[in-house]
Amino acid sequence: MRPVFVNLPNEIWWKLGREDPDTVPLRCLPDWHIVFPMNKMVPNGMVRETKLVPLDEVSCYFASRSLCILSADTELPVLSEKLRKVLNILRHRSRQAEVSTRISLIGFGNWTEEESISVERYEFPPAPSVEPLGFVPLPMEHWLDSAVEFKSIADISNVPLDSTFPVYSTLLLDSIDGIGNCDFRKAILFAAMAVEILASSKLEDAYSASKQEHQAAPDDPVYGLLKKRANAKNLVHEVSLYLLGRSLLLEDKTLYDGYLKLKRTRDKIAHTGEVVSGKPTFSLSRNGSIEAVRIAVRVLEWFGEEGGYAIPIPY
Repeated sequence: MRPVFVNLPNEIWWKLGREDPDTVPLRCLPDWHIVFPMNKMVPNGMVRETKLVPLDEVSCYFASRSLCILSADTELPVLSEKLRKVLNILRHRSRQAEVSTRISLIGFGNWTEEESISVERYEFPPAPSVEPLGFVPLPMEHWLDSAVEFKSIADISNVPLDSTFPVYSTLLLDSIDGIGNCDFRKAILFAAMAVEILASSKLEDAYSASKQEHQAAPDDPVYGLLKKRANAKNLVHEVSLYLLGRSLLLEDKTLYDGYLKLKRTRDKIAHTGEVVSGKPTFSLSRNGSIEAVRIAVRVLEWFGEEGGYAIPIPY
């Protein structure tokens, strides 16, 4: 195997410990290992932009656009395709929206027959002190909540390499990434699309399960009528009440109003590209898009999906 050095367009945030191993195997690719990120192996000519947030004397958060892996693959197209799939798994399993599946540059180290290599690391800095006047380091940004714990890579990667993830999950991560890139139209549009796709899928699955349970039953005329007149309002009220026995309007009127506000904003952007005056909408701003994404995540959770998305902090 040999070291493979990768430059990415975005940083990956890691949670590191002094006792972490030098390398961790990927369960989705048994012959691949990821090298401890805070290493001195990156060769000259490759970008090494890093950030570090100490936690204590033995652990820290660390961000880098460089990634080092150990691999026996020699063909660049094969290696690149596998790497993109690994990055996609890391992105979805950690919920770190900024992880990119695009690759900026790949370099190769010297081949070795050894099954492991010695990794020279940077020393952990001392923990930041708190001054007498009450100075505290800046609040940890949202990316720390989704930092990849290096020692848990094996568990995170314990899925098939060709795993596919729900469309709504990808859209929501893209929406959060849009906030970081100040693309607020994208953030709101994708958040609304994630909710629409999940809601329709959940309700259709519930109807299919009901039909399967009563195999001899004909098509349900009530559901047919509800589906024909389905819109944002009755999708999570009348239709969900009929199929799931639950109504967002009846259970959480505030969230229901936020959901309608998200749908209204999405329609304004899709039809005019702007958010004009009229009924309440989310503003095309950082805080407006953050609020929109938070509503989307809460609706997903209402449908029983796992939350845990790391959403940026409003200014």
